[in-house]
Amino acid sequence: MASAHLREALLPSESTGSQHELLQGHGRAGRKESMGGGSWLCPSEHDRARTVEMQARLGRVLPLVYGSLGLALVGSVHSLGWWPLLALALTGLHYLALSAQVARSERPELWVAWILLIGQLLVGSAIAATGGPKSPLLPWLVVAATTLPLRFTGRGVAVGLAVTVGILFAASLGVDAGGFIEEPSLVLMCLAVLVCVSAISVTLMGSELQHRDESTLDPLTGLLNRRRLAPRVLELSEQAQRTGESLCLIACDLDEFKLVNDGHGHARGDVVLRETADEIRSQLRSFELVYRVGGDEFLIVLPGMDLAKGLDVAERLRSAVEQSRPGGLDITMSLGVGADLDEADAALYEAKRQGRNRCGPLRPDSCSPRGTELEPAGEAGESSLAFEPDSPSSSRSPGGVA
Repeated sequence: MASAHLREALLPSESTGSQHELLQGHGRAGRKESMGGGSWLCPSEHDRARTVEMQARLGRVLPLVYGSLGLALVGSVHSLGWWPLLALALTGLHYLALSAQVARSERPELWVAWILLIGQLLVGSAIAATGGPKSPLLPWLVVAATTLPLRFTGRGVAVGLAVTVGILFAASLGVDAGGFIEEPSLVLMCLAVLVCVSAISVTLMGSELQHRDESTLDPLTGLLNRRRLAPRVLELSEQAQRTGESLCLIACDLDEFKLVNDGHGHARGDVVLRETADEIRSQLRSFELVYRVGGDEFLIVLPGMDLAKGLDVAERLRSAVEQSRPGGLDITMSLGVGADLDEADAALYEAKRQGRNRCGPLRPDSCSPRGTELEPAGEAGESSLAFEPDSPSSSRSPGGVA
């Protein structure tokens, strides 16, 4: 049974029953099993997670954005014609068609960049068709550009601004050079607003990211902590419910970690935790998330993956940690695989109860990767995923089983 503390972290007091149901992901899965590294747009796993999160957040306000632009264009049909409305509709359809690829792609930032590029090109074509340097649609280019600091690091923002400026001049100077020379004020003012708004956005977003990192990253391991867990799981569960894809969770716990602290000291225990976290992270793809939820406990979120493939990932992690000997010690890890939190937690407890250093699915047709079929779980008792304070190497015996 899932711990009360973990359940509260995933489902805050204001959560509804429907949110609880969102944690039960079912459906198809299918992705290639290659590991994903960073890119120049998103150099780190953390940057990539932020891109996916911000894309989802922006999706919630897009109806307001497109609705406002649509009303303005409808009111201007008599002077601008129907092409701007068509460009807006194509931009929205393009966004909807490709947004689903963002959360399940190994390179979500490339999909986001493609969405932005096509959108800006469509806006540029609307500007060119409605007067070029004299078009009232010139400020439209600023809208998407203001989101660049939310989605990318400095290099991505710089490239995005350069592309936007190129489209601005191509749609104005390139269409009507004489009109631009005669009256460049609209284009120049649009350029100035674009630079100013982007500079302010970069500064504000940098401050926000600094505060967010301090509050949501575990200081010892650099992994996401439990504060980021609830919104991300709910977000992925909502997406799984919409698309029919599955969501697999893996609960992990180091075996007898208390003996490390007691026998080698807490400093050595911190090294074990850091190196274990590094090993886990190195075995996962960029869009697969790992959280430190307690002293020696981790939770892995695998979007779009069924239990069979999740079990393969769990066994790979178990073997990698055992072979890497974190901290120079013989460390093993037990894991529980499930389609939701309750199942993963109960499977972890069962793996602990039946000998440790194994992966524990609870499904009757699944067996331990080490060749030992797990018996059906009885009453799991106290949870193995109870949250501990964020002390570097705190440890305890979960449910009476270490």
